[in-house]
Amino acid sequence: MKERGIMMLVVGIVMGVLVSTLLHSVFSTQNYTSFEKLSNQCEPCICKKSDVAEINSVVTKPLPTINNIDVVEKDPPKNEEATTRVDVKSTHKVDLNSVEPKLRNFVTSHFWANMCGFSIQEFKNHPHFPNKPHHIGTLEKLETRYFTEDYGQRLIGYIHPSQDGKYKFSASAGGCVEMHLSTDSHHDNAEIILETCEKGSNPKTPVNEFTIMSKEFTLHAGKKYYFELLHKMGEGADRLQVAWSLNGGSMEVIRKEFLSAFEDVKVSHFLGREDDEWQLGHIHKQEYVTDPMIQPFTIPTYYPDEGLKQVLPSCSWQPSYAHPRQVRLYEAANKYICKESAVYPNDHTLIEGSKKGNEIIDEFFAKSTAKRYLESVNAWRLEHDLNELKLLKIVHMEAKRDGSMRRVLVELDVDDGGKKMRISRYVIVKDDNSLCDAANFQWRKKAMVHIIIPVQNQGAWVKHLVENLERLYEETKDDNFNLILTDFGSTDIDTQALLENSKLKRFQVFNLDGPFSRSIGIQKGLDSVKNPDDIIFTCDLHLEIPPILVEDIRKHCIKGKTGYNPVVVRLDCGSFQDNPTGTWELIGYGLFGLYKSDFDYIGGMNTKKFTYNWGGEDWDMLDRVYGKGLECERLRVYGFYHFFHSKKSLWGKRNLLTEKLALPFQFHFSPNAQIKLSSCDNDNGFWFYGAAGALRPTVQRKYLLTYDNSRGFHFVESEDAPKAGQHFLFEHDGVKEKFTNQCWVVKGSSVSLGNCLDRAKIKYEDGKLKVSNGQCIGIVS
Repeated sequence: MKERGIMMLVVGIVMGVLVSTLLHSVFSTQNYTSFEKLSNQCEPCICKKSDVAEINSVVTKPLPTINNIDVVEKDPPKNEEATTRVDVKSTHKVDLNSVEPKLRNFVTSHFWANMCGFSIQEFKNHPHFPNKPHHIGTLEKLETRYFTEDYGQRLIGYIHPSQDGKYKFSASAGGCVEMHLSTDSHHDNAEIILETCEKGSNPKTPVNEFTIMSKEFTLHAGKKYYFELLHKMGEGADRLQVAWSLNGGSMEVIRKEFLSAFEDVKVSHFLGREDDEWQLGHIHKQEYVTDPMIQPFTIPTYYPDEGLKQVLPSCSWQPSYAHPRQVRLYEAANKYICKESAVYPNDHTLIEGSKKGNEIIDEFFAKSTAKRYLESVNAWRLEHDLNELKLLKIVHMEAKRDGSMRRVLVELDVDDGGKKMRISRYVIVKDDNSLCDAANFQWRKKAMVHIIIPVQNQGAWVKHLVENLERLYEETKDDNFNLILTDFGSTDIDTQALLENSKLKRFQVFNLDGPFSRSIGIQKGLDSVKNPDDIIFTCDLHLEIPPILVEDIRKHCIKGKTGYNPVVVRLDCGSFQDNPTGTWELIGYGLFGLYKSDFDYIGGMNTKKFTYNWGGEDWDMLDRVYGKGLECERLRVYGFYHFFHSKKSLWGKRNLLTEKLALPFQFHFSPNAQIKLSSCDNDNGFWFYGAAGALRPTVQRKYLLTYDNSRGFHFVESEDAPKAGQHFLFEHDGVKEKFTNQCWVVKGSSVSLGNCLDRAKIKYEDGKLKVSNGQCIGIVS
């Protein structure tokens, strides 16, 4: 037994030595492989290739935090060498030392509100994209939720991989996503790597489900890669998550430690900056979307009217329907007293979605009338020893019948001894085919046109309007129009500065106090025009104005005779001028041209009846045009478009919390105001425009919303405004402070931060934060 025991001991010792040797061999090889791999993938790395020979030496350098998992480094056990354990899922810490501190750990976020449609192409085609975002802010990870619909967002910045490897990208979202990634830090090298929507589709993927993925990209630690991401949300539950995976691993939302911003964001609104200050249009340049059917237009050289007055016998145009009368409320609009003319040639106003375009004049009538009129002109010229004009083109013709005669606008391009000129004159064609000159019905070629538009906090649309009119001015060379903006306290744009820096030759800005009023705004513009021989055109935002419109207004406004209502196309949601679909706006008369003297004659705008409400003021004005015996001309104008837009928070005096808690929002307040309970109909509510991510004052921009235990929420003066501020998460059953994770709770009559278990006292309902006693959270001074 003793010998057997000794034998067993020897065998055990031998086996122990063999196992020890085997384990040493295995782990030495494994460590060599691991560190060899790490030395190829990271820069800087925790060891060099030359260190591999010393693999059994003590590793004392700290390892980085990877994927939010800390590398565990313990104190060495007594009498043992120090050891380091590395989580196999870890990668190396991102080195952001090369990035300015103010640009680290976030990306730039541009947000467009109230933008219908769901496709990325509709997003790109919108006139506000890419250089007119409604809000600018920052995101600390590539994940958002706003609890709203119909918006677009653009995320811009750099991705910093923590480890060399093969990366895939994916997005989980409501709506459509398009991601661009560069091969380096240069935006010019970016290309589309991910699209979540096929044409016509609008998928909605569940939270944390990443089924649509990009191809693999080899990225390197220590480098940064420029990216842009577009997200278009239509209807439904909004959400965005952008994730990546490394070497076939699981998808994880990209967090702030892997991000840096493209530029520093100092302000909440972009509109004080010039376009050339932006460096963000590199991939998505704002291409002016044009309709290929619209021909370029420059003010032509007109044949002198003095040379046309004696060509035909003189006669008058006095239609039977235009005479003073008593008018019932809205009778003019209900009777469609604005008479439409027929045109030649076809002006293509029968667009997709509309039932009718302008009626077309019979070709024989148009050509024969043009021929006979030019013959009459040449006969007069021969009598005065002048050369004969040659017809180059029938440019345009309009005809309107009343009884036995038709009023015809004849526009011909002619050659006058090698000089191209344009004849534009109203004539009357009688049923016996005789022609006469409409002596009392001729348009003034040099009339000044004043375009009057009341505005309030529609900065992006104001900028679009100015750019639109700049293009009109540059193309037409028309010096005789003036833009008048009556501004009701806009805080999102400096309209005066915008216009002073524009290419427009003539403009005026009038700053008005009080709630928005279209009637008061137009009347202020009217009162500023002193010349009775100037033309007033009451206009709107949200338009695409074709180059010909200003000249078109001149042609159809005849002093003492007629006003003009050019008909605009109301574009469908997602439709733009390159492929227009929509309907002609035939029930509105807000776009109206009339001589200043005639506006005074009808009494201007009805500011008593329509002081602060709007909608109906145009019909009221039309009644007075009709009652005074003036004619109303109406024509569908090709290329004149009204963009589809939401009317949420558009105009008006109410600042109620009636919209969804959808967007990051601002408070409307006076200094030292506090947030307390108030009536749900109280005007001291919330304004729903502002920079993403923070609550900021709308007027006194040097004030911030802050909180302390003694005063609750209140506003204080700060030089950091409006960049800093309280940051909140907006949820359907309350509002949570982002960094403390405390919630708004009700204590007596005030609102403060407290335990989120108590937030049930505040319910999100009908776009309001309601308390159980029926009151709402609002602002009180």
